[in-house]
Amino acid sequence: MEQTSLNPPVADLEALRKKALMVAGVGFVLCAIGFVVDRDQFFRSWLIAFLLFLGISLGSMALMMIQHLSGGTWGVFRRVFEASARNIPLMAALFIPVIAGMTTLYPWTHADLVQHDEVLKHKALYLNSGFFLARAFV
Repeated sequence: MEQTSLNPPVADLEALRKKALMVAGVGFVLCAIGFVVDRDQFFRSWLIAFLLFLGISLGSMALMMIQHLSGGTWGVFRRVFEASARNIPLMAALFIPVIAGMTTLYPWTHADLVQHDEVLKHKALYLNSGFFLARAFV
């Protein structure tokens, strides 16, 4: 009787890694083209994609923590949650373009606009670049 293994052969993983690296390279080139063609749209699109994948990573971490806390036997997805939560350091690195595009993305980063808008003046203690970065870091 032939025994099956849950671990795929290393050669298959290496081929998959090469394909993933090629797809990542194409994606990087397309992002660079988008940055050159329309910088404002690039930053808006980056923010939406960043929030989508950050939500997946943080949601997986929350579900993993609930599973560990409850000691649930429903741990079928535990490894998936753990793998998704491991992307959080990568998401921190992918936050750098959001920081670079803050003046494009958020109108409250412009001091002249804040001075002329009564609502933004009222929210200035919360909506400022330094406090935004501190909240993002924490």
